[in-house]
Amino acid sequence: SEVCVGDTYQIGSVICMITGPRSPCPKVDGWHAVKGMTQYCRENGLAGFFMKVLQEGNISVDDDIILIERIHPEYSIERIAQGLWGPTEMKDDSMEFLTALAHMDELIFRHYRETAMLRLERILAHE
Repeated sequence: SEVCVGDTYQIGSVICMITGPRSPCPKVDGWHAVKGMTQYCRENGLAGFFMKVLQEGNISVDDDIILIERIHPEYSIERIAQGLWGPTEMKDDSMEFLTALAHMDELIFRHYRETAMLRLERILAHE
C-alpha cells in the first residue's frame, strides 16, 4: 500500500523502478494449507511487486532502501491490484483509473496496461 508504480529506489549502488504488482504463486494455498489464500492475496494486492534495474551496481545486506522519486503517488501496488483483479466492490472500471493505467509507461504492459486498454475498449464500445 506504500509502494507505487514508477517509484525509483536506490539500494546500495543499484537504482531500480517499480513496474507493477506481482500475482502470488499458485503454491500459496498449499504452503499455508488454506484453500483460497492465493486468490485472496491476488485480489488484495498482497503478493509484492516487480522491479526493473535502471542502474546496475552492488547491494549489501545492511544497505538502506532510499526512495529517490515517486511519480504516481496515487497508484500504489495495492490499488492497482485491487482495481484490476479485486472483488466487485474493489474493482475499478472508472475511465480515470483505466486511462491512467493504459498510459502509464512505467507499468508492465502485458497483463496490466493491456488489461486496462481492453476494459477501456469495452466501455467505449458500449457508449
